[in-house]
Amino acid sequence: MNFSAWDPKITTLPGLYLVSAVLMGPFELCTVYWLRITNLIASVVNLYLFCILCNVEENSPNPKKPLSLFALLSGINLAILPPLYFFSHVYYTDTLSITFVLLTVILAKYNRHVLAALTGAFSIIMRQTNIVWVAMVFGQNVLDIFIQITSSKKQRSKRKYVNGSDLYNSIRTVLKNGFPFIKMTGEYYTLICSYTIVILAFLLFIYVNGSIVVGDKSAHEATIHVPQLFYFSLFCAFFTLPHICQDIIPFMK
Repeated sequence: MNFSAWDPKITTLPGLYLVSAVLMGPFELCTVYWLRITNLIASVVNLYLFCILCNVEENSPNPKKPLSLFALLSGINLAILPPLYFFSHVYYTDTLSITFVLLTVILAKYNRHVLAALTGAFSIIMRQTNIVWVAMVFGQNVLDIFIQITSSKKQRSKRKYVNGSDLYNSIRTVLKNGFPFIKMTGEYYTLICSYTIVILAFLLFIYVNGSIVVGDKSAHEATIHVPQLFYFSLFCAFFTLPHICQDIIPFMK
């Protein structure tokens, strides 16, 4: 690979090409066929990671249980999602960037937040918009910390996820008694610093670069695209219809 030349129309950072250079470069296999194999390998890894993530979600807060049939089938269902599956056969950033996003989420679930922040940074090098997923993981964990240190054991919910009642009670406690900084442990500070460094580095990149994309900036200006929200909602509603039908009533409660 020739990294001294760069196509000005390429919008993403060179994460995909760096991985390809590491995997295929030593064997001089940087042809179209073998470069596409990079994504095909990543798609197999994604299948494994999807199964792990589904198993973690199913067995939370005890994620070390053996892989269940439900988690296996859910992982396969996610891995063969049409847009993801077909992109697995071409040389594009989506598949490998999802690999690193999944690693970020899974590592965060296992409280390996330094490694999660590192894989999150790699996912951004693959595709800049993955900063949204890093911010989501960070926000979710900050919210969990907020609930944990501002709620008594009797007030803490036994549900898998934070709910409105938990958040409401925590906000009332902080407004009444102030934020209990004394309960913040070194582990919490490490978590916050790890993700904050990645997010601040990304903001610095945008400031220096002048755009979220690397090349072809005039054709990739950030703007509000309201119809995109409807496209996304329709897509999710179609492919998650069985899940929605099963969980809509418990969710509304």
